Amino acid sequence: MAQSGRRTLVPYLWLNLTLAVAAALWLAAHLTLVPDGPVAPGYAIGLCAIAITAVPLGRVGSFPDLSPDARRFWRGLRITAVLTTAGWAIAVVLIVLTPPPPGTAPRLPPLATGPIVAGVLAFLTVVLLLPLGTQSRAARLRYALDSTTAVLAGSMFVWHFVVEPLFLEDGPISDIALLAIAVACLLAGSVLTRLLLGGHSPVDRIAMYLVSGSGLLGAGAGFVTLTYGEQGKLGAAVLAVPVTALIMTGAAIRQAYAPDGSTPAREPGRVPFVVFPYVAVAAVNGLLLLVAHQDASADRQVRTVVAAAVATTGLVVLRQITVLRENTRLVAHLRAQEMRLQREATHDALTGLANRALFGSHLHAAVPGDDVPTVLLIDLDDFKTVNDTLGHAVGDRLLQAVAIALRQAAGDRGLPVRLGGDEFAVLLTGPAPAPSSAGLGDEVAKRLLAALDRPLLAGGHWLLAHVSIGAATARPGDRAEDVLRNADVAMYAAKIRGKARYVRYTDGMEQPVLAQMQTGGELRRALDENELVLFYQPIVDLESGRTIGVEALVRWRHPSRGLLLPGEFIPAAERTGLIVPLGRWALREACRQMIAWSAALGDAAPHKVGVNVSAHQLQDPSFPVEVTAALADSGLTADRLVLELTESAALRGTATTATLHALHDLGVKLALDDFGTGESSLSLLFAFPVAILKLDRSFVTGIELDTPAGLPDEARLAVPRAVQQMADALRLDTVAEGIENPAQALRLRQLGYTTAQGFHLSRPLAPEALAISLSRAAAPVGQQPA
Repeated sequence: MAQSGRRTLVPYLWLNLTLAVAAALWLAAHLTLVPDGPVAPGYAIGLCAIAITAVPLGRVGSFPDLSPDARRFWRGLRITAVLTTAGWAIAVVLIVLTPPPPGTAPRLPPLATGPIVAGVLAFLTVVLLLPLGTQSRAARLRYALDSTTAVLAGSMFVWHFVVEPLFLEDGPISDIALLAIAVACLLAGSVLTRLLLGGHSPVDRIAMYLVSGSGLLGAGAGFVTLTYGEQGKLGAAVLAVPVTALIMTGAAIRQAYAPDGSTPAREPGRVPFVVFPYVAVAAVNGLLLLVAHQDASADRQVRTVVAAAVATTGLVVLRQITVLRENTRLVAHLRAQEMRLQREATHDALTGLANRALFGSHLHAAVPGDDVPTVLLIDLDDFKTVNDTLGHAVGDRLLQAVAIALRQAAGDRGLPVRLGGDEFAVLLTGPAPAPSSAGLGDEVAKRLLAALDRPLLAGGHWLLAHVSIGAATARPGDRAEDVLRNADVAMYAAKIRGKARYVRYTDGMEQPVLAQMQTGGELRRALDENELVLFYQPIVDLESGRTIGVEALVRWRHPSRGLLLPGEFIPAAERTGLIVPLGRWALREACRQMIAWSAALGDAAPHKVGVNVSAHQLQDPSFPVEVTAALADSGLTADRLVLELTESAALRGTATTATLHALHDLGVKLALDDFGTGESSLSLLFAFPVAILKLDRSFVTGIELDTPAGLPDEARLAVPRAVQQMADALRLDTVAEGIENPAQALRLRQLGYTTAQGFHLSRPLAPEALAISLSRAAAPVGQQPA
């Protein structure tokens, strides 16, 4: 409804308030100053008030945003006001034409009684036509019993204090009419009370309370009129009418300003009128005791029976109240359990965040919708390392800390979710972001990345938690599954691009991502069908040119894509966990090949073989056992095996440290690959039993270049020289990687390097090709194999 339509009702409230105050002032003046003056002005004030009230009641009944039941209710109350106005107008006219004797109140003429009684009946009709608000047959029966109890109890009081005295005094018809009004108003209040006991109603609850109060005020006026003589009749008639009109106007305005125009179902656990029937029973019992006490003709036996009946009823009521309290506690307990089970079904027990089921239901509800949903999928990078090195208890604390950061980053407009394991999500709803501007998802992602840029306290450990975040916003025509898939593609792209970053989905992004996901699926088949092979790159003595060792490098003979290099499938192996079985196969195959070369080539065979191991393998406490088994099954001695690991793989906690020491105790050599590119290279030399340093190719590139003056470029030589000097001091072997030309080899020899590998010395070769190369190198001149 329009705001202006509401404001036009307020003046009627102030006008009726003015009339009610005027009625009170007139009544006080009449009773104290001019008791013999005319009474018609007092009744005229009430007539004006009732006529004015018909206007706001009718306007509320015409508001289009109210339900049909509500509009019918307020239009029915307008009819009541119109009929009452007609009856009151007749009464005022007759009072003016035939004024009552001085000091007496005018009788309500029979001609005026008809419209007023018709108005009361209209009032009852619209109340009874309101829907009860419940579909339960048991609930309807309970409400009917409660309201009948209230009506019956009230009727007993009306009968005793009003009806019976009237009949005994043979009262005039006007008093009988007032009695009808009193009883009708009492019934109206009881019916409204019954409705308030119910569930949802199309009429506002507070407005219903006000209407009910006006009915009870009318009943009270009837009692006063018939109980307190002439002055009581005059005072009740003059005051009750404008006050009732004021209350009805307030009810209409309350309905106009109600938030949704209706009364919601009663909240679980709230029973505002649960004791109402017991109060009614207690009141009737009190009336019975009063009647028995006042009846002089009743003998002692009758009074004793009445007292016993009242006591018995009281005990039954007390027992019922006790049972009711127990039932209320039981219902509250069951409701608490139900709420707990419902929360457990929709929330994660560890973090308290919403779970996958609740996330799915909210996402499906949001697509399609007025607001555009955005999904952030969040994966905790390298979480398995925390569980493996520090234990699952610390891992759980880290998940809880991440959940807190996620909840703060999401704010009020996002639903933070734990999908399971180390996977989280946020569902955001809001306007679609402009193509050139950052949307709400970008803001949340940036806040989360900033929050996780600082260490988190988890189980007594300060840990850095990095996450990869993928985001997707629903587009026209998208289903919930499409948004979720796009967010997953974006998150996978974030992993591919180096982890600890945020990527928003764009059209076409799924092609490389799906290709890598497909690669992961095909890799499992490749392992099963022996499509993987090892190539070996020689490690050469720079002085003699003799091959003293080899590095095993995995290749994939793909049935349709040809020979694939590690960079095309190792990332997929890392993501899918296939890096562990792949590494296990490479280790056993390299050991087997070394023994085969020894048998075929004798002294010409390479003395050592280097095998790359991943961080996942080093975190497995059983890895030393696998190495021992591979050596034993092949017959290769431990001193001929070199395990190459990156600096980042070595820095994985206590479990990795224990594994490295166990491998060293086996007699296996450990080599730091790509040395110099990590953040903690120097500390590793003292923390782990390293035997070989492999200088990264980035420090070899350009080492042969001189300054414009024709002198060696000392800046380019600084790192290679420092690494060799440090290795000499620590008695470590060195291998220079990435030798591309003779000048680089010469410069490295001048710096003290004795062994190296690179395309200048030899490309990675298949086992058969390497065997031929080694045979040629070992044969005397003129006897090399063709």
